[in-house]
Amino acid sequence: MNREQIRQAVVTLIEARRAQWVGHPLVVEYEGQVVVDTQTQQHPFLCVKVIYISGEQVDMGVNPNHRTWGQVHLAAVVKDGWGVAQANTLIDFFQPALHMRSTGGLRLWGARPVKAVPHLGWHYHPILIPFDADTIP
Repeated sequence: MNREQIRQAVVTLIEARRAQWVGHPLVVEYEGQVVVDTQTQQHPFLCVKVIYISGEQVDMGVNPNHRTWGQVHLAAVVKDGWGVAQANTLIDFFQPALHMRSTGGLRLWGARPVKAVPHLGWHYHPILIPFDADTIP
């Protein structure tokens, strides 16, 4: 898989799960594609990023395979003062779509919760989902 195929696989998993969402109109912010205007946003939203961390050659053949390592950053974003319940609801809903799943050549590992981060009047409640994907030249 190349980088764009990895991104597309993640988007496909998120969008398939989003189609099952019931409740407020849900915006999903994808890095470089959909950017939420936090000045006008009226509901909690989801922020998704694919971060590349490392890579390695995985065999010694004439055309060796290469493995890319990274993380999917999935954050439920709620306005300051709204509390954590809405963020937990979003994470609980979307985490199963990515947690310990495989699709094509993309292998997603167990989700890791991390500390919430305040930013411009909003709190980002992230989980990190490590992944690896192999490319064959």
